Amino acid sequence: MSVIALIGSLYSLPPLRLKRHPLAAAFSIAGARGVIANLGLAFHYQYWLDSKLPITTLILVATFFFGFAMVIALYKDLPDDRGDRLYQIETPTTRLGPQRVLHLGRMLLTACYLLPIAVGLWSLPTFAATFLALSHAVVIIVFWLVSMRVDLQRRQSIASFYMFLWGIFYTEFALLSIYRLTYTL
Repeated sequence: MSVIALIGSLYSLPPLRLKRHPLAAAFSIAGARGVIANLGLAFHYQYWLDSKLPITTLILVATFFFGFAMVIALYKDLPDDRGDRLYQIETPTTRLGPQRVLHLGRMLLTACYLLPIAVGLWSLPTFAATFLALSHAVVIIVFWLVSMRVDLQRRQSIASFYMFLWGIFYTEFALLSIYRLTYTL
């Protein structure tokens, strides 16, 4: 938690204020939310459930959540495009345009979801593997359907989509927990 608090302080407070630099902001968000928080949670589960997770699982989880958090970092500025342009704040959205950022996030999140889908398909025919592959395929399909309906001209539409993204981020904890609990079935 201390490392996450430190990154959050460096993100928000002078003299560094990493949020002023798009790449540094994205990496600080992805590092804190995507890697450190999730590996910390995995180690916490390992300790309290007395269950050892293989290093490959930890690497895949860290990679998945790092990529997912990069998408969150990309999308966080979508609703602020007009204001950021007005005040000349450089973000991926002001540099690439909202449509390109939306598409880039789709591609990155799809790549992230291909990881658990591939692990599930590789490990078939167990119930846990089937669950892992199918649940993640359903989530990424739903994400694509929802993302295709985002109206980038309407701030409310973008905000709703961003909240949906956070919803599927937290859904991952349930999906991965179910997968782990059914692993021995």
